Amino acid sequence: MPPRHAVGIDLGTTRVVVARVEKHGRSSVWRDPQGDLSIPAAVFFEDNEIVTGRGAKLVATTQPGRTAEFYKRDLGQAAYSRAIDGELLPPELVEACLLKPIFDDLDSELGGRPAAALSLPACFNQAQRRSRIDAAKIAGVEVLGTIHDPLAAALALAETQGYLVPNSDKPGQRVLVFDLGGGKLDVAVIEIKPGRLRTMAVGGSDQIGGRDWDVLLADYLADQFAKQFGDDPRYDMVSVRRLLASAEEAKHTLSARQQARVQVERGEDAAAIIVTRDAFEDLTADLVDRSMSITNATLARSGINWRDVSTVLLVGGGARMPVIAKRLRELTGLEMAAGVNPDEAVARGAALYAAGLVAGKQSPLHVEVVDITAHSLGLEWNDPQTGRQENVVVIARGSELPCGTIAKAVTDEEDQSTIRLQLLEGESRVADECARIAHLIISDLPAGLPAGTAIDVYYHFTTEGRLQVKAKMPRTGHALPISVRRDQGLGDSEIADWKNLLASGQGLKAIQFLLPKHGQQREAEQAESAPAPVSTPPPVRPPKLPASTPAGPSGLEEFALKTDAPASAIRTRNRGLTPRKLAIMIGGYVISALVGTAIGYYILMRIDPSYNWWNLRLPGLRPPPASSHWHQPPGIRTGALEADEASRGTLPGLSCPRPARHDHPHHGRDSA
Repeated sequence: MPPRHAVGIDLGTTRVVVARVEKHGRSSVWRDPQGDLSIPAAVFFEDNEIVTGRGAKLVATTQPGRTAEFYKRDLGQAAYSRAIDGELLPPELVEACLLKPIFDDLDSELGGRPAAALSLPACFNQAQRRSRIDAAKIAGVEVLGTIHDPLAAALALAETQGYLVPNSDKPGQRVLVFDLGGGKLDVAVIEIKPGRLRTMAVGGSDQIGGRDWDVLLADYLADQFAKQFGDDPRYDMVSVRRLLASAEEAKHTLSARQQARVQVERGEDAAAIIVTRDAFEDLTADLVDRSMSITNATLARSGINWRDVSTVLLVGGGARMPVIAKRLRELTGLEMAAGVNPDEAVARGAALYAAGLVAGKQSPLHVEVVDITAHSLGLEWNDPQTGRQENVVVIARGSELPCGTIAKAVTDEEDQSTIRLQLLEGESRVADECARIAHLIISDLPAGLPAGTAIDVYYHFTTEGRLQVKAKMPRTGHALPISVRRDQGLGDSEIADWKNLLASGQGLKAIQFLLPKHGQQREAEQAESAPAPVSTPPPVRPPKLPASTPAGPSGLEEFALKTDAPASAIRTRNRGLTPRKLAIMIGGYVISALVGTAIGYYILMRIDPSYNWWNLRLPGLRPPPASSHWHQPPGIRTGALEADEASRGTLPGLSCPRPARHDHPHHGRDSA
């Protein structure tokens, strides 16, 4: 049986690049039927068909309400952030719409539909990872595996420098990979040796990307236009799309020249605005500073110094901006690596990885890739002393893959039948500052268990970073059913429905018909599986797994999840108020109001003693003047007060001695 076709694919924020390994063993970038080496990441939804790539990009500025772009940051969210003809679509569906025609073309050219290795940003969490894999399933793509973008780029560099050939005796080196794409920044320190690549540290942000440079420049252009014509082009979506496209083009021009001329139009008004490279760099200096800060932090986590790094590998279109190389030279004292196209490196590396997965031991490429966890994995725990939800880390960031651990889950009640655990990703101790990625439900616990019974929960990351879990009774080793529930995401039936829809070649009308069905299903699943945080922190111990444990241990439930998040907030966060939090918040407001009122009344009595209606004996207060013109509290009659005093012995709402009363007709209070 001949080996299967395999490709590597770099699904970038703005462009898609596909590569494969040729018969001679070298990677090469695939050209689409139009002869392009990259495909614009744009999808245009017509009523009865879907247009992608170059065709969608051409109509993006005139049909913004039906064009999806820059959806990559929404992977792992409940929906693509822009409504398409008034509908919120799953980001997995949008990405699948782009993937399917690409693989249809590959099928025709190669004589069979290829399997693929998908590249993923290193800053992706488990929800975003699963979202991309689900998109591939909808597109009918067989996923061989996944590889992080920086590691794939380093693999392409290793190929160029001869580290992948058999019996290579090249000395090892450490490389800083700086990958600035359209929607994210990945930074990694990677050690390259003959036949082996090892990730030492990763960092990055999905809130820093080339698109953010475009937005800042577009705002500048809009301000200049508004000064000239008194009309702001940002209030019209069509003008905004044109403005962003012009800003992106100007950014590319400024990477090669000292200035760019930008044409900004709205209605009958048009302005030619000159932007210099210096002005552009001043405008975007904060983004560069943040990028350098992330780079420094990543090196610190690697445990080495800049003198231990050999070179810097620039990856991604954003890395072409001259200021990036300039600042990296100043920061590191190193030169940029040559010989690798920044736009192609990730796809080439993914293709090499795919070829190795297909050929296995028969592969002519002798290479082992070792990655690490980009985020800490934790459990949400309710601290009984503070009432706060905390993140208890079970697998730390930077752990070498594959890795695993065992944590105890403890029953809270006698004869408890299920245990629910909320999974988090992030470094903060505060649960609300981490990504809530999914929750686990351990069911069918043996009857009659006392409260406080511990269950062993095994957490295992595969070599590619997929999380798998299983649960057992500690003494008997009896396996317990465990399921992973997503707060939001695509179920198997929804994936199947979207896959059938794309295969039928239908358009937006068919999508709109299916949306209500799956929206109701997700709401029902969320209501059924809402988790409660554990009240006992889980003790963690190293896993007792043999060294030969396979990447997918038998009995483990694969971590198939997706969640919403703010955005970016970090984007997969749930900041909902619990009843306890709400009660504490309201109580705090009430106490603050009472204290403020008391302080204000005390100050008023200091200023004017006649307002001391109840003759309070407090430090710094003088008795009220003996005058018939004292200020009676509004809405309170003296007779009613006296009647209340007689019946209670104290004045209403105050714990103080009852003042002496005199029968003088002109005095409502004694001035003792």
